[in-house]
Amino acid sequence: PGAEGSDSFSYTLTDADGDTATATVSLSIAKDSTPSLIPGEGQVSEAGLPDGSSPETDYETTGGGFAIETGSDSVGSIVITSVVVQGVDVTGGGTVQGDYGSLEVTVNDDGVYSWTYTLDDNTLDHESQGPASDGVRDAFTVVLTDSDGDSTTEVLNIGIIDDVPVATIDTGSVQSGGSLTVTAAAGLLANDTLGADGAEVTAVDTTGIQGSLVWNPDGSYTYTAIPDATYSDVFTYTITDGDGDTSTATLTLGVTDGSPTAPMADVTVNEAALDLAQDGDDLAAGTVEGSDPSNTAETISGTLAATDPNGDALTYTAGTFTGSYGTLTIDTAGNYTYTLTAPVDGPTADNSTDTIDNAESFSYTVTDANGNSSSGTLTVDIIDDAPFMIEPEKGYLVNLAGQSVSAIPLDIDSNIDNNYGADQGGTISFAGITDSGTPSELTASGSLIYLYTDGLTLVGSTLANSSYSNVASSENESYKVFTVELNPDADLTESSDTYSFTLHQQIDGGASTFSVAEGGYTPSGGNSPYYFLDDTSGDDRDILLTPTEAGSTVNTSKNDFATGTQMTIGGNEGIRIDFVKGLAGNANKGPVTYDSHYTVQGAGAIIGVKSGTSTVRIAAYDDYDDGISADPDDISIGNGDIDTITAVVIQYGEESLTVYSGTESATVGGQTFTLVWDDPDYTGQVLVGGVVDGTALAAVTDDGFSSLEFHYDAGTAFTVNSFSGVAVTPGEAVDFALDLNLTDADGDTALIEDAISLQLSPDDHVIEMGTDNDDTLDAGTDQASTLVGLAGDDALSGDSGDDILVGGPGNDSLAGGAGADTFVWNFGDQGTSTDPAEDTVMDFTSSQGDVLDISDLLSNMSDGADLSGYIQAEESGSDTILYISSEGSLTADDVSAADQTILLSNVDMGEMDATQFLQSLINEGQLDIE
Repeated sequence: PGAEGSDSFSYTLTDADGDTATATVSLSIAKDSTPSLIPGEGQVSEAGLPDGSSPETDYETTGGGFAIETGSDSVGSIVITSVVVQGVDVTGGGTVQGDYGSLEVTVNDDGVYSWTYTLDDNTLDHESQGPASDGVRDAFTVVLTDSDGDSTTEVLNIGIIDDVPVATIDTGSVQSGGSLTVTAAAGLLANDTLGADGAEVTAVDTTGIQGSLVWNPDGSYTYTAIPDATYSDVFTYTITDGDGDTSTATLTLGVTDGSPTAPMADVTVNEAALDLAQDGDDLAAGTVEGSDPSNTAETISGTLAATDPNGDALTYTAGTFTGSYGTLTIDTAGNYTYTLTAPVDGPTADNSTDTIDNAESFSYTVTDANGNSSSGTLTVDIIDDAPFMIEPEKGYLVNLAGQSVSAIPLDIDSNIDNNYGADQGGTISFAGITDSGTPSELTASGSLIYLYTDGLTLVGSTLANSSYSNVASSENESYKVFTVELNPDADLTESSDTYSFTLHQQIDGGASTFSVAEGGYTPSGGNSPYYFLDDTSGDDRDILLTPTEAGSTVNTSKNDFATGTQMTIGGNEGIRIDFVKGLAGNANKGPVTYDSHYTVQGAGAIIGVKSGTSTVRIAAYDDYDDGISADPDDISIGNGDIDTITAVVIQYGEESLTVYSGTESATVGGQTFTLVWDDPDYTGQVLVGGVVDGTALAAVTDDGFSSLEFHYDAGTAFTVNSFSGVAVTPGEAVDFALDLNLTDADGDTALIEDAISLQLSPDDHVIEMGTDNDDTLDAGTDQASTLVGLAGDDALSGDSGDDILVGGPGNDSLAGGAGADTFVWNFGDQGTSTDPAEDTVMDFTSSQGDVLDISDLLSNMSDGADLSGYIQAEESGSDTILYISSEGSLTADDVSAADQTILLSNVDMGEMDATQFLQSLINEGQLDIE
């Protein structure tokens, strides 16, 4: 070995038979060769490490082979040295531990060497950003020695690529006002790639955020949102690994408004329930008393119904709040109580008992556990209180000029101020009276009485179309019939509210209707110059019929009347009706006489029209009664003056309408009528057009008239029938009533119909008034009297006159004595269903014309109502008891609801049952129910 130079040798070849040949071989021996080695190189990445960014890869491993050339020699040995180990012989294979990893060398059967490098762990030796090696490598020095001892040395370099972190965007959500706490396991680093060098959060940019963030290097954080808002906060955070590599990403936190919902709450209270005491659930006492103080509707409680979208617990701002009209309390749980303490005033409150919506409102706040809050509103609706009925006492006086009554209580307790309800400080006034005067149903000396008022004083005057100031003046004193004055004290603490009545002239009384159709008249005449109807009822209200055209006659057919030769009134024809007394004569021949005319306040007839329509002219007259000419061949009746017609009553079908002067058209029962008043050719008269068959026409004047004419004007000729009228007798008893308005401070008005009721007894009466104690009242001997017991258990005894007995409230004993006596019960005299008033009539008789007047007591009974609900009769031994319910609460089998009983002593029903008995009293005019 190791030789070099040249050499030679000779060799001989011998064949089979011994022949030989010789030659020489020359060899040149070259210099001994040096082995060569190419170790290769490799590169690994920290990313492939188990804690690297790509652990699923084999980036942490690389491999190669040694390219060895030993010439004629063989491999003697391979020895590797690293930073950490020296001279590791890997000739037969082996592992060498490097600085960062291990190098494994293998050799196969063919003597080929391979190596594999595996990175053991990361290194923090990288200095630059990003996945570079930065010159960081694991170097292995490889010494190859051949078989003759020649050697070569090479370095196997393994580059170490740095692993880097990768931050990934994060999101989260939280309710406004709430906190979001995220642990490290779910935090900022949870979805980031940290790399082999590890990483942590090193910075967070919170510029411009609304909430607050507390973060930790391990990625955990706590975020607190602001309340009552919906928004997004975006944070930029940076992570840094062990050798300084960085990555950024964002954390976006969506904030949803978690504020609770505070709906509007609406409550309703009632002014009428206001009272001056703090009782029940009241928060405070009322400042006034309403119309129903025992009611508890001034206070209402409930629970506010706020909700939270996340079901969080809610807390209400508690407190006591004072509004314009009441007080509200709210506790932390939302329980509230509102108490009305004062009435609602102002223009929006004048709507009677309607509800004043949103009269006042209160704001409340509710907050959830996260501090989110909302404001709601509790509105208060207030049912407006209204004045309620007063019950003035009835006034009694004699129907004579100069009579007066005063200090009559306007209410049972003489105090109307406590009837205004909650809205105190109201007013009282007469109702239904126009500025130019309202016609009444009363007359004085035959003249219609008109009503005028300034509010507190009412004047009844015979002046028409005037004014209060005019009729109240001294120069018109002669027209004044009566005066009614209201005297309120305007003080809730006083009880002296009264009215007074003064009668300046006697009022016509005894008003009654008469009708030919109802019988009681004996006809006389026919197809003769006149026709008369003799009143046989005893009232002596005769009717004389004559043609208005001289020389004509009155014709009759059944119940129809006409003039002339035809059975109609047409052309220039007309018929005249004179209302006379003492009518006598031969209807067919001879003179007709009468004592005098009587005045009617209204009169009319039914018009017959065979087809089409007719226009009828109506004229009324006041007659002088200073002479009569009655010749069968040339009759002339009447010498009076025209009396201006001021109203016409039209009845057709089922309807009736009073049409006043100036009205040009009216529809009654579906038929349209035209009216012409005071035509220049017919002063004081009225023309009614559109008259069809069955139309009833009646005329009215201011002071009554004594004769009436129906003239043909146009259209179809007509007939007349069924004459009727209304007549009065001066000095007779008169009952009338006046309406009042009770208006509270905010403008609500209660109309009290027939509030002031007055009884004017006949002018021959003496009035005896009792007290509110138990009284005994006796009529004077042979003196017609009106006995009024008032309250208390009274004993009233009449005498021989036609007396009027009014027991009043309490249990009264009434004895009329001889004569046609009237026993009167007014509304308010009754007791209750549990304690009825029990009155006894000691001597009720039909033979003397006694009357039980319960019309006012039954004033609540409507037209068509079942009478048995209001009054029933029952025999009790020799007596008869009337059971009365002013509210109509009696039933067929039960009279326990009666609030008034009347025992008719020694009166039995005979063979009649209860219904027949009562109906007989009504038919005979002995039981007045309306």
